[in-house]
Amino acid sequence: MMILLSRSLRLKCLHHGLRIRSLHRSQRCYSTQPIRLRPYQEDALAACEDALRSGDLRIAVSLPTGSGKTIVFLTLLSRIQPPADRPHATRSLVIVSSVLLAAQVYRQAKNLFPEWNIEIEQGGEHNASGLADLTIATYQTLCRPERLAKFDPQNLKAIIVDEAHHSVASSYLRILSRLTDGRTALSNGLHRIPVVGLSATLRRADKQCVLSVYERLVYHVSLLNLIAEGWSSFIRFTFIKAPFNLHMIKTSDEADDFSSDSLAAIINTEVTNKMLVQTWREDAGTVNFRKKVTQTEQPVGSSRSTLVFCVNLEHVGDLMRTFREAGIDARCITSRTPMYERSQLILDFEAGKYPVLVNHGILLEGVDIPCIDCIVIARPTKSHVVLSQMVGRGTRHSQATGKQDCLVIMLVDTSELRTAVSIRDVYGLTSPDHDDQPDHSSYGTSADKRGRHRRERSSHLSGYRTLSEASDLKFGKECSDIYNVLDSGKFGAPHLFNLSRNGWIGCIGNIYILNCFNDRFLRVQPLGGDGQDRRILYKATVVFKAEPRRWHSKEIFAAGTLAEAVQAADQYAEDMIENPSGLRRDALWRLEQATDKQKDIMRRQIKEWTLLENCSPTTGRPHPGKIRHKTEHDLAKSTKGELANIIGRLVHNKYDS
Repeated sequence: MMILLSRSLRLKCLHHGLRIRSLHRSQRCYSTQPIRLRPYQEDALAACEDALRSGDLRIAVSLPTGSGKTIVFLTLLSRIQPPADRPHATRSLVIVSSVLLAAQVYRQAKNLFPEWNIEIEQGGEHNASGLADLTIATYQTLCRPERLAKFDPQNLKAIIVDEAHHSVASSYLRILSRLTDGRTALSNGLHRIPVVGLSATLRRADKQCVLSVYERLVYHVSLLNLIAEGWSSFIRFTFIKAPFNLHMIKTSDEADDFSSDSLAAIINTEVTNKMLVQTWREDAGTVNFRKKVTQTEQPVGSSRSTLVFCVNLEHVGDLMRTFREAGIDARCITSRTPMYERSQLILDFEAGKYPVLVNHGILLEGVDIPCIDCIVIARPTKSHVVLSQMVGRGTRHSQATGKQDCLVIMLVDTSELRTAVSIRDVYGLTSPDHDDQPDHSSYGTSADKRGRHRRERSSHLSGYRTLSEASDLKFGKECSDIYNVLDSGKFGAPHLFNLSRNGWIGCIGNIYILNCFNDRFLRVQPLGGDGQDRRILYKATVVFKAEPRRWHSKEIFAAGTLAEAVQAADQYAEDMIENPSGLRRDALWRLEQATDKQKDIMRRQIKEWTLLENCSPTTGRPHPGKIRHKTEHDLAKSTKGELANIIGRLVHNKYDS
């Protein structure tokens, strides 16, 4: 399929001095080595190209950690051609936030495009000429005027800003202004350089708007979507609960997060550190954690590579010593670790030479270590960004180690006043653009989540003091997975929480249904195959019972994205249903006790319950650890909402059959 531009659109592109080669998607790779892009990566590239053609030359892309942002922006650079009136503008600049990230981008670029001349501009170690096809520069180095001056804007065809949430910082703004908006850039006529920012977390801890630097966000995909589609590792959780008084912890105005020193006063204790190590040994250091044998000398199934996040430097040292006293080889990386030693520690960690790496703030972003199969979060946080960055370190697949999933061990507060950010805040209830925050009060955090394995243990230890009072410290442990954590209402489609407030139910095969009552439901499903029009990938239909045993369907909308299809179906429901508020996930009727009719249906369908409640909506295979048998005791405690979701799945299967 050739991409054709209208005459007005071509003129607009030429006005900004930009050309993008129009090729078939399968022919858009100019590397000597073939690049196999994932579907969402192609979609992100197509969105960027469309935006650049339309004249939007400052665009942002939101891709989760481990989704291949580097491959996306390198491929984009290969597709962007020099402006028609400046054929010599063939060079590209990638701005990164750390030395580690610069090295990773360099290796990836050399692998994908070996024909390119690639240089690094970084401190005293790497001094680029400014004449290479691609230059990878740390922003700290570009802040020095003499280093930035070597890059002539007239020779640049594009600028990439990796970890783009840093773009609003004054240092980044000065760099971008000098290269794109200053007099030098415009001295020889209009030559605006495309600036593309990519990040997994476009939200900032200081709440500054990243999109103020960019004209618009052109593409977003959530981590839950990638997990459901098999592109990111499945995530399990172990929550260590302790009655910390986090509401008494001071908050740093600069970072809008807990003060490190105040937080360490209650977190960095011998009791808590031993509890963390004990939990790691039980849940990550045993055969129960992994299914596949890894080729290491560690016990079969144990965590091969565990990354630990601490509160401050002192906490790093204390927790590392606690691991070592328990006979576990743990090393640490801090801001005081020399660069060469830091690189060697990471290489040894990747090679599996030791199982636990403890750090504070060093490995939050810009680190590609696919082998990480366990994350220990020993520091509560108020920041969505920090929590998503920590969890994101373990979402990459690793074929080299046979990694099956990632275990996240989190230290959480059980006090009634919730002050720390939770996993559900970050992945379940936050909209992609972060502008519309749902009402969290509708989603209670019940202490009696069914379907989770729970063990309670307590330590009666003298001498432990919280900030408010002296008391015995009681730890509770709760094990779950990302679907249980996010999907407390058992909808089976938590990744739709970003798209709709209605109670969509996830079913096998990426099919989603919304029960509209009176024998009617809405259904959104992928078309299957490319179809005649590759822009149409999803369809929404209304299904209704015309006769006692006959179902009919009517297509109401066709869309290129799941979001468009769900939103169109929601609009249809509002027009069709007299009281559309009853369709909401947080509708009050869902909390009422289940009816006798619902219970009778469930008693007759015990086998269907086990299948439908515990299977992945994508693969149809049970989520490990979720299969259980429903008992009469469970039915007695069930709500209308829970059983309505399961019965909806049963109706869907009968319709399909």
